[in-house]
Amino acid sequence: MLARMEPALITSLAVAVVAAAVSVYSAVSARKSAMHLAATTHTIARIDADSEELRGVYKNFCAIMGMPKEEQTRGVVVAELEMLRACRAVTKRLDEAAANCGFRMQDTVPDWTIFEVAHSEVNELRDAYRESQTLLAEKRAKHLAAKPRTLSSATVNGT
Repeated sequence: MLARMEPALITSLAVAVVAAAVSVYSAVSARKSAMHLAATTHTIARIDADSEELRGVYKNFCAIMGMPKEEQTRGVVVAELEMLRACRAVTKRLDEAAANCGFRMQDTVPDWTIFEVAHSEVNELRDAYRESQTLLAEKRAKHLAAKPRTLSSATVNGT
């Protein structure tokens, strides 16, 4: 009787070992997928926050520039430009454009509007802002398109 049970026992043991291996593989794959999803979600959220920060500061700058001449104060405009330069996602071009715009505005004749004197600098600032937002959108799209690594590629890479 023991001889007849031996093949059944061996088969049951083999099935149990295979089931355990598949279970471990599935758990590891699910963990890696969850980690990739979490990392991607956090990255996208950070990019969105950076974009919104730039947008908010630039919007404030535009609102100030749209004020009547009597209400425009150079100090407020220059402070807003410095806030723009301090944004986490500022590009080199945007930083330089904001600095140039600020320097030019500090040198304006008091009875002229800021926009009349610094028109080309404001245009450069606008173009640099748009470029910065485009770069952030491209970075976001790249992260969204990234596919999670499979278990086999992660093992090959040693991670």
